[in-house]
Amino acid sequence: MRKYHNQKVLYYSHETMLREKPLRWISYFFIMFSGIAVSAAAYTQFPDSLNIEFRNEILITVAAVPLLLGIILYVTWWLKNYSHRLLLTAKHLVVFKGILVIDTNDIALVNVQTINAKPDNLWEAIVGIGTVRIGTSSSDGYDFELCGMPNIKRIRAIVMAGKEDG
Repeated sequence: MRKYHNQKVLYYSHETMLREKPLRWISYFFIMFSGIAVSAAAYTQFPDSLNIEFRNEILITVAAVPLLLGIILYVTWWLKNYSHRLLLTAKHLVVFKGILVIDTNDIALVNVQTINAKPDNLWEAIVGIGTVRIGTSSSDGYDFELCGMPNIKRIRAIVMAGKEDG
């Protein structure tokens, strides 16, 4: 069981990737493995008179460039999504932003003025994710916005229960 400042963690998650943007995930996957498929298909098409070392260098280049491009795109997207995390206890809401340098915003649930947790479109409603917007009593509007968070109904219920208990 996770603890945060001697309190039981009721919810901990980061922004989702596959459920939020499945077409992006599929396209990155396709980019990564298209080079391998093209080089395998081209291997049989090269004439036998071509130098074997030169042929292998061409095939490796054709396979490596899309694979590396797809990996770079996927890793940067993963880092962006993992850098925004939400932790809820019975009394606190904590928003972490960052990977190497982490900005932590710890808010007592009694100070939460508004919470808006809803899906932004039909796809998010189907897969059970949404955007969570949190506003405190110290400001107008929303202080935090976390997109693609799973279990938004649970987030809202924990925050509302914490507000009532405070």
